[in-house]
Amino acid sequence: MCYLMRAARNILDKLDRYFWFDVDELRAFFVSSFILGVVVSWSSWGADRFDLFAGLKWLSISFVLCSVVLFVHHAFQRVVALLLGFRARHFLLWTGLSAGLISAILSRGAVWFLAASATRIEPLRAHRIGKKPFGISQSVLLKVALSGVLGTLAFAIFVRALRGFLPFADLFFSISVWFALCNLLPIPELDGAHIFYFSRALYALILLIVSLYGLFSLVFDFYPLVFAILLGFAIWLWFLLRGG
Repeated sequence: MCYLMRAARNILDKLDRYFWFDVDELRAFFVSSFILGVVVSWSSWGADRFDLFAGLKWLSISFVLCSVVLFVHHAFQRVVALLLGFRARHFLLWTGLSAGLISAILSRGAVWFLAASATRIEPLRAHRIGKKPFGISQSVLLKVALSGVLGTLAFAIFVRALRGFLPFADLFFSISVWFALCNLLPIPELDGAHIFYFSRALYALILLIVSLYGLFSLVFDFYPLVFAILLGFAIWLWFLLRGG
C-alpha cells in the first residue's frame, strides 16, 4: 500500500510539473488549431458564392473541435512519456500545415490533411536514474507515438457514443479519425515515422487496422468492429508499456 501511494504521488508530481504546455507550445497549439479549423471549414465558405457569416460560423466550430482533438492527442503522449521518465514537447509542423491548406484549396475542402504538429521527447534525468537505456530509444518513441494514435481513436469512440447528446458529434468524430490517420503517415516528425523506423511490419499492421477503422466507421457507418479494433490496440499498447 505504501509503495502504491508513493508511486501515485510520484506520478501526480510529474503531471503537475511537466504535463502542461509552456508559452511556446501554447502559441504553436493555437496556431495549429486555427489552421486545422480553416482546413476543416474550407468548404463552408460557399461553393458558388462566398458566404462570410457561414464561413466564420463553421470556422469557429471547427477551431474548437480541432483544439480538443489536438489536446487529447498531445495529452496521451505527454502522460505516457512521463510514465516512462521522459517529457514530451510539441511544436508546429509547418510542412504539414502548408500541405493541409493547399489540399483544402485545390479540393475545395473535400480533402482534409490534418498533420499539424509533431512530438519530441527529452529525458527527465532525475526520473531515469537506474533505468536502461538512459537515452531516448526508438522503443520509447514508438510507445509515445502509438499512445497518441490510440488515444485519439479512443476519444473518437467516446464522441461517437455521445452522438445523440453531443452537438456536431459526427464532425467531431470525423476530425478525430482523420487526425489519427494523417499522423500515421511515415513522414519524418509524425507519429507514423517513429512507428515505421521501429518496425516496418508493425507499422504495416497498425496502418492496416487504423485504415479499416476509418473505412468501416466513416464510409460504412459500421461501429461494432471498431470496438474490437480498439480493444486489440489497448492490449497491444499495454504489452509495449510493460517494463517502460
